[in-house]
Amino acid sequence: MDSQSLAAVVWFQRWKTLGANALGALLVMALLVMGLLVMGLLVMGLLVGCGDSSTSLPVPPPRSDVRVTDPAATASDAFQRGDFKRVESVLAPQLASGSLDPPSLFMLAVAYAKQQKLLLALETIDRIPVGAGQAYLAGLGQSADWLIQAERYTEAEARLRKLTQRRDSAVAHRLLARLLNNQGLRYEAIDSMRALARLGAATEAELYGMTTFSNPFIHRGLNASAVVMEPTDLCWARVRVYENELDKALAMTSRVCAVASLSGNGESENGDTNGGGGAAFAFLGRLLVASADNRRVQQWLESCPESVREQPEYWAALGIYLQNNAQHEPAVRCFLEAVSRDDTDMNSYLGLARSLSVLGNQTASADALRRAELLEQVDYIASEMQRSDQQLQAMPVLLQQLGRTDEAKAWLKVASRSQLAEVTLPPLNDAAGSANWRRCGLALDNWPLPEQDKLRTLAAQSAGDFPITNEPLILTDVSADVGLNMQYLPGPEGTDVERLFMHQTGGAGVGVVDYDLDGRSDLYFAQSSGSPHATDASEGNQLFRNLVEGSFQVVSDQAGVTDAGYGQGVTVGDLNQDGFPDLLVGNLGANRLYLNNGDGTFTPSKLGPAELPDYWTTSLATGDLTGDGLPEVFEVNYIEDARVWAAKCFLPGEFPCNPQNYRAMSDRVLSVQPNGAIVAEDRLAEVEPGYGFGLVLGQLDQEPGNDVFVANDTTRNHFWTLPAESKTNASELAEMVDVAVLRGCAMATFGAAESCMGVAWGDFDRNQRLDFHITNYTEEPSNLYLQNGSGLYADQAAQLGLASDTHPVIGWGTQAIDIANNGWSDLVVLNGHLYSEMGEGIKYRDVPQLFRRGADGFSLQQAGLQQAFWNRPAIGRSLAKLDWNRDGRVDLIAYHIDTPAALLENQTDAGHWLTVKLVGTVSERDAIGAVVTLTCGEQRWTNWLTSGDGYLVKNEAVLHFGIGKSQNIDRLEIQWPSGLQSVYQDLKVDERCLAVEQQVSLFSEP
Repeated sequence: MDSQSLAAVVWFQRWKTLGANALGALLVMALLVMGLLVMGLLVMGLLVGCGDSSTSLPVPPPRSDVRVTDPAATASDAFQRGDFKRVESVLAPQLASGSLDPPSLFMLAVAYAKQQKLLLALETIDRIPVGAGQAYLAGLGQSADWLIQAERYTEAEARLRKLTQRRDSAVAHRLLARLLNNQGLRYEAIDSMRALARLGAATEAELYGMTTFSNPFIHRGLNASAVVMEPTDLCWARVRVYENELDKALAMTSRVCAVASLSGNGESENGDTNGGGGAAFAFLGRLLVASADNRRVQQWLESCPESVREQPEYWAALGIYLQNNAQHEPAVRCFLEAVSRDDTDMNSYLGLARSLSVLGNQTASADALRRAELLEQVDYIASEMQRSDQQLQAMPVLLQQLGRTDEAKAWLKVASRSQLAEVTLPPLNDAAGSANWRRCGLALDNWPLPEQDKLRTLAAQSAGDFPITNEPLILTDVSADVGLNMQYLPGPEGTDVERLFMHQTGGAGVGVVDYDLDGRSDLYFAQSSGSPHATDASEGNQLFRNLVEGSFQVVSDQAGVTDAGYGQGVTVGDLNQDGFPDLLVGNLGANRLYLNNGDGTFTPSKLGPAELPDYWTTSLATGDLTGDGLPEVFEVNYIEDARVWAAKCFLPGEFPCNPQNYRAMSDRVLSVQPNGAIVAEDRLAEVEPGYGFGLVLGQLDQEPGNDVFVANDTTRNHFWTLPAESKTNASELAEMVDVAVLRGCAMATFGAAESCMGVAWGDFDRNQRLDFHITNYTEEPSNLYLQNGSGLYADQAAQLGLASDTHPVIGWGTQAIDIANNGWSDLVVLNGHLYSEMGEGIKYRDVPQLFRRGADGFSLQQAGLQQAFWNRPAIGRSLAKLDWNRDGRVDLIAYHIDTPAALLENQTDAGHWLTVKLVGTVSERDAIGAVVTLTCGEQRWTNWLTSGDGYLVKNEAVLHFGIGKSQNIDRLEIQWPSGLQSVYQDLKVDERCLAVEQQVSLFSEP
């Protein structure tokens, strides 16, 4: 028998595994040698084949030139020879008399199918009676294959569901799971996927596919003879989300829903969804809510078919939408509906935890958060390309804790290949896995369903009319003109920047500091030219004094600040509260503190005790974290692993510079004591350490007291804050807790940790809440976390136009800067890859990006910028902001690995402005954590005084307000860190002001 004919009998071979018996074996034989099983059934006749694929079965007229003594044997012989027309001519006449047995019906149906007569094939195979046992099951399976080939997936699904109802077998469940998974119908596939685990038949790939059902899974776990089923558009759209291509996923899913809407019930015209229907509409809602497109969300709510309510993703999307609009009680109900249907949905458990926390139900919130954390660990292990022995052994234990015992037992088999001791499952909680347990003990009926009328009225609050400004944005590099000549050195002179080690790839930072209190911003650059951890091997950090005539002069030696360690981050803060700003430097090895003597010189010392041999500090910040009026130092750390110093980032095809290869280092808090001593304190609750880069310290939420946000590379971000009771009652023993997950700024929209680098903060939507912009690795778009009135964050990078242009680059330093002084923050990002050799289309050197804020979001200004800096590829790293020439327009200092530092002077024709410098008296001297609100008529702006300021840098310590065409300022309100308040009225525009805590009047800065 040839290969094509052999494929026709594969269904009988498959169904032997459905519980084969003697009858099944005979049926297999019957298909191969039909004449032996139908002896005595001699039918004489002259036969001809059918001429078309009509829906009724014709009875062919007899032929006078052929005498058939045994039609079954003749048909069998023709079938083996591949003469399917002959098979048809012999067996088709028997249909009218009803004399064909099940094997003959099967053979005739195959013959029709081989001749592309699908309708006849289906009608024939449907004549096999239910009582025919294995033949009936084989007919269901074979006809499902034909329907899959014809892309009539709904009909194929119906037949495969009949199979699973009659035979609880791995074959049947696998076929149905493949059909559903490859259509992107992940919720519908849950039962069949889990049946594979229950039956002990799941492959490792299938086990991965059932860990998180909101993730895509292309099911290819069938034998070579199976009918090929290509994934549908909905399946590929899920893949696009997994690849951080939200725009493409939205376009694909929108097309699927448009086709599915043609019939008015969520299905296409021929009754087949082709991956559409309720599942597609539910997924579309999830994407629209993730992109924060409220207008389209409203349209989606109006267009959803009734079937969408059965989908967990519908409820998940609705829950997030309600949560983003501060409707937390119905949001809880939606999240409970979602997890009741899909208990692998980590994001719904996170949403549930957040809304419950806002509502004050901390016990249930902690329970939901625990579920989410377990699911995150499961998803992370499953997605690892090369799982460690420890991960293999952890997986079944995690699944058992989640009440998923069948999967846990299946993963035990996978873990058995581990070289470690055999793992055993913990006892299963009796309630684990039950519906009540999945809902964290919360009853559905206790939480209100969303009201449709209210849903239609929910929309984001507008911040007012956006000013229409078309002036060109001009930021020009003037460093050569003003004597600023600073070149970063990643290694000794002559180091090839194309062949860097991991510790050389991050660049170094810059601190903006008015060290001599003359009102002009000076610049302090970290240098890194030596060996890691050597305290005297680098060229030395450089301090540039800003002279009154408008140029810079190197004064490093005179000032005594030429630290020769391997420099990383820089910050500025008045640690000893004497009124003069001090310098702090993060290094590989011992960090340094330079206390300002007030006479133009500094006294050096180590920053804190107990330096570790493999210390790698990145960013630093100062500010009062305990409410005692004295500053703390927050130290962000990266890796604590001696192996990292040998990691080369220039090996083609290898990625030794992935931080996940090394042990992460915990961050640290250093406290300044009343006697001036600096001591390390365990003020951070024990959490999984991150690979820390960017940093912001200030009053980041709406509660009194300072918080700390840390952008972590490949691990969840941290948002450190004191518990509410400690913020109002300062305690030396108070421990800061990480609430990034609960606040919604720990991970990407769909729950994955990203490679976060730099941080910029600002009020990007003008709702008087502090927001974050975070840069990421290539193929991970920037995050734009906007804070709502409940203190929760939602990533709106896609909605505001940042995702597509940041997707292909690696962003590092970033700053929010109102370039035109129109009252809205623009964004600037420095780019450059980590690896010098990454293949075609991936750039090592890249151009910086300037995103202009407009009414519809941010737009990339690259093409319109004529200044050389914006068109010159470089290996960009740290970026800080200042007003170097005191003209009321914010400038930037950009620090690269391969080109000299650039001072970008803002020469834009800008609007009016006001800058405010703060000095604390009851609060610590730098007043970090102060919140300042400015009012001009109906316009309001809020600004925050922070430290850390992003990636390795410290900005100028003033608050800048762009106020556009406003001619006067009605009110300036300062909320000091101490809790005191100052209010000033009727101020002039275009002024530099000094505000001193407890003083009733503002002062003009010199």
